[in-house]
Amino acid sequence: MRPELRAIDSRLFVPPAWTNIKPYEYSLLINIFVALFYFLMIFLFFRYLSRHKMRNRFLQKAFILGWLFRVGGGIFIHVFYAWYYGGGDTINYLKDAQTMLIMLYEMPVQTLEYLMLAIAKKDFLGTLLATNDVYYFARYRVIYFFIYVVDYSSEMVALFTLPFILFAAGSRYATLVLVATASFLASWAIYRVFLRQYPRYAKPLALPLLYLPSLNVWTGSPFKETYAIIGLSLMLYGIYEILYRRKWRWLPLIIFGLWMAYTVKPYVALAILPWTAIWVYLTLNKSVQHPLYRYFFSPILFFTFVGLSYLGILSLGAETGKYSLTNIPGQAYLVYTDLKQNYTYYQETGGSVYDIGDFEPTFGGMLSKFPIATLTAMYRPFLWEAGKPVILMAALETFVLLTLTLINLLRYGILGVIRRAVSEPFLVFCFGYSVFFLFMVGLTSGNFGNLVRYRVPGYIFFMSALFVTFGKLRDAAHRHRRW
Repeated sequence: MRPELRAIDSRLFVPPAWTNIKPYEYSLLINIFVALFYFLMIFLFFRYLSRHKMRNRFLQKAFILGWLFRVGGGIFIHVFYAWYYGGGDTINYLKDAQTMLIMLYEMPVQTLEYLMLAIAKKDFLGTLLATNDVYYFARYRVIYFFIYVVDYSSEMVALFTLPFILFAAGSRYATLVLVATASFLASWAIYRVFLRQYPRYAKPLALPLLYLPSLNVWTGSPFKETYAIIGLSLMLYGIYEILYRRKWRWLPLIIFGLWMAYTVKPYVALAILPWTAIWVYLTLNKSVQHPLYRYFFSPILFFTFVGLSYLGILSLGAETGKYSLTNIPGQAYLVYTDLKQNYTYYQETGGSVYDIGDFEPTFGGMLSKFPIATLTAMYRPFLWEAGKPVILMAALETFVLLTLTLINLLRYGILGVIRRAVSEPFLVFCFGYSVFFLFMVGLTSGNFGNLVRYRVPGYIFFMSALFVTFGKLRDAAHRHRRW
């Protein structure tokens, strides 16, 4: 136990009843009313945007429907956690964000100083104990204390939620609407990147990027996956704008997006960074045909990108320690063994567990589980493995994806699909990142509840790239038959 934890009074986490601040608590009716007001205002604004800024009717409908699905998914999972589990991550993140909001209202200067120091030190608890005014207020004046104060990445989710709950004047349901709106706009940015590359496949790409149930459920409410998607969208859209349209003003947003994704989900940033460098390098090679570049500058650029990616992974991994290159096998093995030791517990509590078999805590041991772990993350749970409504929803998704994959593999062959999948730089990026990411998630999740939620930041890229690949194969076959 950390030394500073021993000095904390137990009442810090469960304060007495007389310390409650009633003015900051809204009734359910007021919460719903404020949420409906924000929902109506955003709906009218989005309808105006879709009608006046988009000429394509399908995109107009997709913009509104995708937002409605995202808001509905966020409210559904929040209510599900509240009524089925009696609490959970999304509810706790909102509680911590509300605590920050109360502190910000009561003592804005001290609270802002505390939050900035906590981010700089990557330690919310130690900074709190060192800030006397904030510590006293947090202990004696709020209804509850920070739930994730000892977990930096989780508390950062609450901090990222703070602007939304501030704009919603403390209403939790209105905060859900705003978070879901920001999450949807992030997905729309990724969708636009795909559309600019493959405008022919607007309809199939809308399924994994806008309408996918697991995406709408696990990113429509404050979760780590929500802000990981927002961070990835800023980074991906910014890189596209710089790479294809030379708009360098997106560079600060790229850095901020990478930092956001790394803060809440370090392994998301570690997985996407090298494949982003490969995408940029292959795109430059394809667009520049001058012999001087091809035979002189291209090799230099390749080794530069490899070096920068390696240094970036080393520096990002060193920040967290457990995700450094030397510690990744041990960390994966630790997570797996912990889940396996609690196998009976998950079964007794209704959890949907799976076991991919033992492996050694080395890179070789991890790679020996690459096929089964990756396929598990891609195509499981199966229909007969679904024991809960949320798992059943995910099982239906994977069943449809598995059916489409098998049909196209039988039609075009494995080699034909692979050749088409690696034919373009952006597809190489999508498949490389998503396959590596899904392998790590499938290796360490241990149960389908975690798997369905953790795989979202990579799953949408895998499905989107797969749909584009199948569409290109189908179009090539049609052209051949017409000829």
